[in-house]
This record gives sequence, structure tokens and C-alpha cells, in this order.
Amino acid sequence: CGGAGESVVVQKASPTIATQSSGTVVIGSTVSDGATLSGGYNPTGTITFNLYGPSTSAVCTTTAVTTLTGTVNAAGAVSGNFTPTTAGTYYWIASYGGDVNNNTATGTCGDANESVVVQKASPTISTLSSGTVVIDHPISESAVLAAGYNPSGTLTLTAYGPNDATCANTAAFS
Repeated sequence: CGGAGESVVVQKASPTIATQSSGTVVIGSTVSDGATLSGGYNPTGTITFNLYGPSTSAVCTTTAVTTLTGTVNAAGAVSGNFTPTTAGTYYWIASYGGDVNNNTATGTCGDANESVVVQKASPTISTLSSGTVVIDHPISESAVLAAGYNPSGTLTLTAYGPNDATCANTAAFS
């Protein structure tokens, strides 16, 4: 045992990682990532999914907004879901930690299929005016926003008239 030329070194496999994010969503929806390992030998363990953003470019130097972990199976791993709270573009980085038979594999910021665009919500507004009133009585209008995502700010209601159906003249009040 241990004679010259009587040993064999079996090296770990070096898998590659391919990923696919959930794509474009509207704020309030969940995003996720999935990863597939190829070139490995029966990989086990976990894949860590870090999400960065929102950002106008693929720069993942800030702290991740979330870190999710998926268990590796024959098909790879999935991240699970995360719900962003700000619209913009987010970037995933998936990293396989390796195991006894496989080296690590890590994606990079800006990899193909690893960005997620979270679009702004498009709320609708419905209004209800006080209708016909007798001269010298107050008029009013109420408005309701629907389908927004935590809307804030101000809502301005402006009255025109009398007889200004196109609202082309100076407002009577706002």
C-alpha cells in the first residue's frame, strides 16, 4: 500500500450554474429565482440566492435586500418567493456551496436571466360629485384610488365652471 504509482487522485467535479429569474412583475407581486447545476456529480447541498436593488445598473455591491436558500435536487434548486416593496430593477446572484464531490459555482451580478423588473402599480381613480345643487349651496367631490400599492401623497380635486365643460379656463377652486 502506498507504493510508487499506486495512488489515484479523484478530483471534485466543477459544476456550472445556470439561472432563470421570475421576470417582470407589478409591485406587490412576488419574485423568485431558480438554478440548474450541470457538469457536477450528483450535487447535494444548497444554493443561496441573493437579491440586490433596486438599481439602474447591474451593481451588486450593496447589502442584499434578501437572501433565500434552496435545497439542491436532481433539477437544481429554487429560491422561494420574495415581495419587493419598491419598484425598479433587481438583480439575483445564485451561489452553489459545493459538497464532498463538487466544487462551488457562483453566478455574477448582471448574468443573463438574472434581472427582475418590478413595475409601478397603475392605480385607478373614481370620483363622485355632489351633483346638482341650488345656487349658493356648496358643491363637493370625493375620490377613491383602487389597485395601487400603498399610495401616498396628495390628491388634488379641481373644479371648473360654470359652463366650462372642457376645463380650458382658470379653475374656480382646487
